[in-house]
Amino acid sequence: MSCSGAFAQTELKETAASTEEDALTKLEKSPWLLLPTFQSNPKLGTSLGVLAGYVHYFDEKSRPSIFAVLGQYTSTESIVAGVQARTSWDEDQQRVIAGMVYGYIKNDYSDYLGTGVPLQSNSEVKGMIGRYTYRVHGNWFLGAQGLYQNFGIGGETAFDDMVLDVLGVAPYKSGGLGLVAQYDSRDNENSPAQGWLATLNNMAYRESLGGENDFDVIRADFRYYMPHGKGNVLAPTDADRERIAKMWLKACEIVDDCCGKMLDQSLSDLEFLQRVIDDDYLERSQTWELQSLGIALGRVLANNVPGLDWAIIEDEYGRDPTIQYRETSLVFNVQTMISKRIEDGEDVNVRALYDFVLRVVEEKGGSVDRAAT
Repeated sequence: MSCSGAFAQTELKETAASTEEDALTKLEKSPWLLLPTFQSNPKLGTSLGVLAGYVHYFDEKSRPSIFAVLGQYTSTESIVAGVQARTSWDEDQQRVIAGMVYGYIKNDYSDYLGTGVPLQSNSEVKGMIGRYTYRVHGNWFLGAQGLYQNFGIGGETAFDDMVLDVLGVAPYKSGGLGLVAQYDSRDNENSPAQGWLATLNNMAYRESLGGENDFDVIRADFRYYMPHGKGNVLAPTDADRERIAKMWLKACEIVDDCCGKMLDQSLSDLEFLQRVIDDDYLERSQTWELQSLGIALGRVLANNVPGLDWAIIEDEYGRDPTIQYRETSLVFNVQTMISKRIEDGEDVNVRALYDFVLRVVEEKGGSVDRAAT
């Protein structure tokens, strides 16, 4: 994946009007993915190919949507190509997984499936699959799915055709529709560290849907992801920095709507954040918005206290932005510093939280200019 631009806390000292644009400009990266592929296996031989994809966020609360095409050509003169999509939109209320594949496979067996008979065959595969799910409550999803596949196979010679006929290997078509129920509490689709995924679905294959036979398949799948280790403090990736910027921009929007002011990462931001809290502008249930206020507090800290900068803490609870003092083990989880207290019914004093961080930094031997803060 190619990236353009960079993110630096010390550079973001522009005026309020330009800061919002600069935060996205500095963090903007290409949504395009281009990846060469190489693999080797006994069935297809050695293959070279390419995968091209596009990543898009439909809104702030949805998961990343990915659209991709891929193609491979192998040393056996086989071809495999496909398109796929995995999308999330409407604040992750709706999800779609879909794909189409085409393959022309040439095989040369010296011993086909242990029969002792050599065989050369050509196979052509065409398939389509799709699944739509809707979040009905919490982490529960209901939806529908469909599948169609067309598999054709033939021998290179008359003898090869005879062997396929004797072994009962023949072309087939199948098409089906079904329902799906799913519970998904994973913290990340691509690399989950915690949560569980339970899926129950059926597929009713019917001749009326293009298949050759009528039959039903029911599947149940359960996966549990258990965190391990005590966690790590890591440097932010581009995706982490983009997440921080989006949350800060959300805080800017909240403060603008509530107070008619713009955040600029100065100490005056503390007053505006406090006003949002005192005016009960946000509900306790608006966790993401409350966490965005915590990110705004972190921006003030990183911009005004020497030695503080953004880091990522990854532990059994997930992966969260945090403020780290130099390259030490001293970290402050600013993302939840405000939200947790409000959710627990506690009074929140933003300036007191800021001063608490200063005091801890001083206890660690850090230098804090009290006159400037």
